[in-house]
Formats: sequence, C-alpha cells, structure tokens
Amino acid sequence: MSSYDSFVVAMKKIQNLHQDLQASALYARDSKDGLALAKDHLAVAGLRIVALYKKRQRYRAIIELLLELKQLFKLRQITQQAAIDGNFIRAIQSCLKAREVVKTFAAFPSIAKMNYVIREEYSSVKNKLDSALADCCRSFVAQAYERVLGAHYLILDPARISDAHTRHFKGVIENAAKRSVLAHVLMNPQNATNAEALEQLNFGTLCKRLTQEFFAPCINLVLEQYCEILYSHYQMVNWLTKRAASDTTGLGNLFLGLARGLENFKRYMWEGGMQRRLAILLGSQNFSSYPFERFLPVIESLNKITGVAEEFIGGKAHRLRDKIAELSNTYFDNFHRNRMEELSMMLENEIYTVSNLPKGYSFRDLKELRHFVDSFGVVLPRTYTRRPLSFFVQFETSGNPFTPENLARGRRKEVKSPQPARRNAKADLNEDTDPALLVSSVDELEGRSNQAAGTQTKAELRGAPGGPIVTSVTLTLVKFIGKYLDLMRTMENIAPEIFQGMVLAIDLYVYTTFSNFSLPTTFSHTRINPIFNAHMNEVKSNLIYEPPPPPSMAAGIGAALTLNTVSVTPPPVVIPTTILNPADPLAKPNPAVFKVKKPQLHQSLKQSTHQIIPSAIAGESVMFLFETLEQLKTVVRGLLPREKQKEMDSFVENTVSCLPHLRELIYRGLANKIISAQKLLPIVQDVKWDSESMPPENNEYVNAVAQTMGEFLPKIRQAIKNGAYPEEILLHIWSHLITHAAEVMVEGWSRAKKCTVQGRALMQLDVTMFRNKLEKLSQPNPKEQSSVNLMKTVDRVHPAEEYAKASWLNPDELFSWIQSSTAYTKLQLINLVNSGTWDKPVKVKCIDYLNRRPW
Repeated sequence: MSSYDSFVVAMKKIQNLHQDLQASALYARDSKDGLALAKDHLAVAGLRIVALYKKRQRYRAIIELLLELKQLFKLRQITQQAAIDGNFIRAIQSCLKAREVVKTFAAFPSIAKMNYVIREEYSSVKNKLDSALADCCRSFVAQAYERVLGAHYLILDPARISDAHTRHFKGVIENAAKRSVLAHVLMNPQNATNAEALEQLNFGTLCKRLTQEFFAPCINLVLEQYCEILYSHYQMVNWLTKRAASDTTGLGNLFLGLARGLENFKRYMWEGGMQRRLAILLGSQNFSSYPFERFLPVIESLNKITGVAEEFIGGKAHRLRDKIAELSNTYFDNFHRNRMEELSMMLENEIYTVSNLPKGYSFRDLKELRHFVDSFGVVLPRTYTRRPLSFFVQFETSGNPFTPENLARGRRKEVKSPQPARRNAKADLNEDTDPALLVSSVDELEGRSNQAAGTQTKAELRGAPGGPIVTSVTLTLVKFIGKYLDLMRTMENIAPEIFQGMVLAIDLYVYTTFSNFSLPTTFSHTRINPIFNAHMNEVKSNLIYEPPPPPSMAAGIGAALTLNTVSVTPPPVVIPTTILNPADPLAKPNPAVFKVKKPQLHQSLKQSTHQIIPSAIAGESVMFLFETLEQLKTVVRGLLPREKQKEMDSFVENTVSCLPHLRELIYRGLANKIISAQKLLPIVQDVKWDSESMPPENNEYVNAVAQTMGEFLPKIRQAIKNGAYPEEILLHIWSHLITHAAEVMVEGWSRAKKCTVQGRALMQLDVTMFRNKLEKLSQPNPKEQSSVNLMKTVDRVHPAEEYAKASWLNPDELFSWIQSSTAYTKLQLINLVNSGTWDKPVKVKCIDYLNRRPW
C-alpha cells in the first residue's frame, strides 16, 4: 500500500511531469514561433532602418547640392556686382570659387553647362580688369590701381603682370594718337560720311587726311593725352616704390619688380611709342605753306612736349628735336624770303604818305608786339626758359599743360594800354585786323590832294592830332619785327639766324631810305657818321644786287664795228632760291646768302619837283622805327644766347644808334632840295669879305634865301590845309630848313681866304637880317588856326650868329668858345682862327688844340 501510494504519488509526479513537459513543449513551440516571428521582425526592421538612413542621406546630399547651387548663383551675382563696382579682387575670387563649385555638378549634364557661363563671366571679368588697367595707364587713380593689381596677383605671376603693364601702355599710346587724328579728320565735312573707311586706314595714311585748319587742335589733343599717360606712369612708379618700402603683406618684391620694370620701359615708351607717332604726324604736313598764326602754336606745343619728354626719360629727345629743327629751318626759309620780297615790293611802291593813327599811338598798340609789353607799358623780355619746378610737380597743381584752358591761359595776352586817352573811337581796332591806313598823295608843293580812300574826309585823312608820322611800310616792317621776335622766342634753336634775318630786313629798309633821301656827301659841312656810312656800303655789297642794264642799240653797233675785240660779259648774279643747306636739312639756315634787287624810288616821286614832304615823312618814319627798336633791345637780348650778344651790340652800333643820324641826313637832303648848297656856297664864298668898307645893306644872298623860303612856306601850308599831311610836318621841315641855311652860310664864310673887320661885321649884319626875315615869315597867320608855332624854330640860326660874333672875342674867350663848340667842323674853326686878327701865338694855340681834339 505504501508502495502503491508511492506508486500513485510517483505516477502523479510522472503525470505532472508529463503535463509540465507538454506545457514546456508548448512553451517551446510557442517560443520557437515567437523567435521565428521575432527573427522575421528583426530583419525587416533593420532593413527598414537602413533604407530610411540611406534615404535620409540622399535627401541631405540633395539639400547640400541645392545649397551649393544657391551659393553658385550668389557667387555669380557677387562677381557681376563686384565687376561693376570695380572691386576686381572680389570678382576674381568669386569667379575662382564658382569654378570650384561647378565642378561638383559634373554628374548633372544640365547643371554642368553652367561651367561655360562661369568661364564667360571669368573672361568678362578679365577683360574688364584689362580695361581697368588700361584706364590706370591712361589716367592713374591709386585706389583703382590697387584693386587692379591685387586682382592680377590672383591670376598671374609677377612676370606676366609686368608684361600686362607694358602692353597696356603701348595700347593707350597707339589708341590716343589714332583716335585723336580720326576725330579731327572727321571734322572736315568732306570726310564726315566715310567714318568706317577712314577707321580702317593706318596711322600714317590717316594723318595725311588732316587739313591745316584742324592740325593744331589735333596735335594739342594728342599731346594732352600723351602728357596724361606720362604723368600716370610717373604716379604709378611712385606708388609702387612707396608700397614696396612700407609693405607688410609679403608683396614688396612684386611692387619693387613692377616699379623697376616700368622704369626700364620709359625710354621705349617715349621713343618707340610717342615720339615715333609724333614724327609720323609731323611728316604728314607741308608746314612751309602754313600761315604764321597756325605754325607758331604747333612749334610752341612741340617745344613744351620736348621739355616734358626729356625730363621723363632723363635724356635728349633727339628724334623730335631733329624734326623740330627741320621744320623750323624749312619754315624760316620760306618766311624770310617772303618777308624780304614783300618788303622790297612795298618799298618799290612806297609813295611816303602818312598813316591815319590816333594820338599817342606807338608800336605797343600793334598786336604783333603787344604781348611783349606788360600792363604798365614796359617792354619785357620773353625768353623761353625751362620751368624751375618739375613738370610732374606742376602737373599736380596746375593740371595738364595741353588742356584747352591751360593753353588759353598760356597764350600771349593782348595787353591794353593803361592810358585810355591814347585810343579814340576810330583807334579801337579789331585784334585780328591791321589798322586802317587812310592815306592820300599830294601833288608836290601844289596842295592838290588825290585821296586814296575816296570816301574819307580831310579830317579823317589827317588823323587824330598828335598821331605819329609814319608810313604804312614802316608799320609793316615793325609788324615783321614782331613776327621775327615771335619766331626767335619759339624756335630758340635757330634764334641767332632768325635775328640775322630780322637785321637784314631792317637794313634793307634803312638802306633804301638812305639811298633815296639822304644828302649827298660832297659838301664839307655835311658830317656823315663813318660807322653808318661803312655799314651802308656793306649792306649794298652783301644784300643788294642790281641787274645789268639791257644792251643798247648803240652798244650793239659799236661792238659789231669793232674788230679783233673779245667782249667780256660780267657773270650774272646768282640769287639763291633758299637759305638752307640742301645737303643737310638739319644745318642752320644762312639768311645772308639771300639778295634782293634794290627798291627804286616810286615813279611819281621821281617826277616830283622837290620830294619835300615825302622826305620829311621818311625821316619821321625812321624815328618811329628807332623808338621801337630802342624799346625792344631788352627783348632781343633776352631772346639771343649769351655767346651771340656781340651780334646784338654790332646791330645797335651800326644800325639802331645811327637812325637819328639818318633822319638828320634826310632832312639835310630835304633842305638842300629847297636851298641848293651847290648854288648858295659859291655865292657866299665869293662875297668880298676882305673889303675895307662896310656896305649899307646885307648881301643879296640873304634876300634870295629868305625869298625861296617865303615862296615855299605857303605851298606846304596849303598842302596841309587840304588834309594831305599833318601839321607837325611843317615844323620839322621848317626847323631843318633854317638849320641847313645857317650851316651853308657858315660853310661859305669859313671858305673866305681873307676877312677884314668890316667883313666880319657884314657877316653879323647878314645873319641878323636873316633872323629878322625868318621871324617875319614865321609869324602865325591870325586868320588860320594852327597848333604849330614856327617862331621857336628861328633860334636854329644861332650857330651862324655865334660864328659871326666869334671874331670879336678876346683870346681867352676864343679858346674857351672853341673848346665848347660842337656845331662846327674842324676846318670851319681852323679857317675862322686863321682869318681872324688875333696874335700868332693865340692862333697856334687854338689850331694845335683843334688838331689834337677827337672829331
């Protein structure tokens, strides 16, 4: 039982175990199913997680690509805006970054096409960068250049940066010249419709299309741009040098290398670029045909740019200087020959009539000379001297010297006279025209006026009272002098040769006047200056030629009848057609080789009986020339180099200082035409001065001289009254006529071999009666209003009175009088002493003094 119980118990346990096993099996099966299910769930979830992760990664990549695409568009905008603003460093940086960004889209064909867009934008930025560098070469701006240089450093190595600088300087030089020439060629209406065709022409051919009218503005524009380029180069080198010295960014070597490269490029920049194109431009024109007013500004501009260039390169601009010398020589050759031929022709046709000029008129009122005078009427030298300051320093303060404003400021200023009374309504002459020379000719000593102007009144023909007595030819000569001085100031390389040409023109005028009107030197009382006489002979020999007379019929017959005779024909005078050396266009001209035919006296004056008034006008015109040259001496000396001052001294001694003497000779010749010394001298000399008795009346020659003067005076008064000549002419003629008569009387008295006390008294009576008759003739006519007082000229007979009274002097008074006497010749004083009643020791003492005295 106990076993059974145990068995039952054991069976229950077995049964429970069986149930547990079944439950375990069930649990195991369920667990297995759960594990299988869990396994299934675990695999799917992992894959899902991986799938989701991968999807997330793809989305993130897309987002990143979109962000980069957005950045790409933003970089393009930055590039475009930076290029517009001139911030090329940022533009280049943006372009380079955009090129890197676009590489990430290589797998996307549609987006990869943007690479071409980026390349085009990069190329556009580089073009703008090149253009900006060209602008800096043309006109330097430090801030802009710094940006340009920084951008170049990002894309180029230093050597290529230096090459870019030289390339752009060459480009702006070439473009500046061609664009300036093209613009002025198109100003010609004939070329306005051919712009495209003209633009295709090369520079040399295009320059030949320029006309005279537009050449000076064209070359000034070219030089203005060239000066701007030179100044930009100067500023660029200075900026690079300063930055190299103060750099802390490691770019000092770049700055220093660029500065040295630009310094080395300077000479080529001028010689190979600017100077070569200027030579082509100048060679395209025929300057010998240029008017004076158009040629002179061209040479002035060339002189300025020569000084600028030589300072820039630190040496001589030989090619440009040679071109200027060639142009100057050619132009002066043509100018001088034309002026000499024109002056010779005017002297041939000169009838010596007075120009209608206002009171107080002088050479200062001529536009050709007015710019040599300051506001106070003082003549100032206008030598061309180099600026004391550097051109580049002056550029900073005054700007480009070739701008229209600076050119206008630098041109000659027409200085108005500080005395308003010197100009009246008729004298307010146009700056661009010569004064109206209202002249008329008069039938000699008859007063019949033949007005040249036709519509002018007599008052207008006389001009303003007090106006200068000067002919139109003299005024023209003074204008020529002004032009010669302008050429000397501008073409300083041949200033001595131009001065020589001016002297020859003056000598031609002086010699013609001297040969036509001066008194013949056949009388002992006529004292001609030996220096002036020698100079006139030299002028006649070197400047004047006279063509051989045509063979006459008689000479031809005589030659035909002469047997065994070889006819000798003098060689013809060969007149050079140029003052230049044909073998060397750069050799300085020689004006002395040019000769002119001697201008003959006008036919109307040859037919005239006396040529009285023309002689007086010629004499006063000579004085007008003298006063002009005296005032201009300082100017001429300032225009001549120091080593040529002796030539100026010679000119002053031989010509200028002798002009008052020439005037005196002219008036002596004038007076001799009225009172002939050839006829009067024998009459005075043949009087019986050794008579022991005193005649009751004066000698007849006194009455004859007074009668001649009395017949002459009304005729010249009538000529003046008719409006042909100014009243001052009468005063000059009358005073010199009295002087001439008195000198002829003294000369006749001095030729007396023997003279008694009664003879000396007769001389004193003659001169006293002569004075009385002169005072009667010189009395003003109350019926006529005249501003000329002839009474003050009567005292010109005083030397004759003193000579007649000298016989009554005691020995001491005689010696003192001889020492102070300057109005008599040596022979006149010696004859006076010899014919006097003084003791022999007194005569010996006086004659010994006269022999030792310099004359």
